[in-house]
Amino acid sequence: METPAVRQKPVFSVDRKVVTDYEALELIVKGYRAAKKTIVMTMGVFDMIHDGHAKYIEWAKSYGDVLILGVDNDELTRKNKGEGRPYDDLQSRTTVLAAFSAVDHIMIRGVDEQDIKIAQIVQPDILIISLSSAQYQPDSQAFVADMTKRWRDTGLVKEIIALEPQSSTSTSSKLRQLLAGGMKKFFDYLLKCGEEYMKNLTGN
Repeated sequence: METPAVRQKPVFSVDRKVVTDYEALELIVKGYRAAKKTIVMTMGVFDMIHDGHAKYIEWAKSYGDVLILGVDNDELTRKNKGEGRPYDDLQSRTTVLAAFSAVDHIMIRGVDEQDIKIAQIVQPDILIISLSSAQYQPDSQAFVADMTKRWRDTGLVKEIIALEPQSSTSTSSKLRQLLAGGMKKFFDYLLKCGEEYMKNLTGN
């Protein structure tokens, strides 16, 4: 009987795609510039990754040759989204994001780092923004105008493209659904315990 060959554990794509520091990111970008590649960049939390995230990433990549994601770490997410977020920690989120073939590189954003720092290094040809983020602005037009002023008008990016939300749901609504489902089970359990207690108390 032949002894089966020992297979080495493959190195998952997350180990190759996550950029650990800005110096490394700068070298990567220089290589793409030398190769005349169109660089696309987008940023976000990507918590509880769903179909909308997947479609958004695919659409973003379709505008160029290289897609770089700026991903908020857990501390920055809590600062912007509040306690209890992110639902999925940074390692889980980057592992899933790295599995997308459309994602070429992932740069982690910390709480003390402004998004402009990534832009200064990457200077993407195209910045993709999601109109789902317009919740932080009076309306979507104001959001796009603000992003244009901060990014394109300062020369950090050549073009800004705003994409409509790619899903009928959102991470926040998913969290609300999970919470609602959990609370229902909890109250059902309390009700059952109360009924059992009354039966024991009355003997019925």
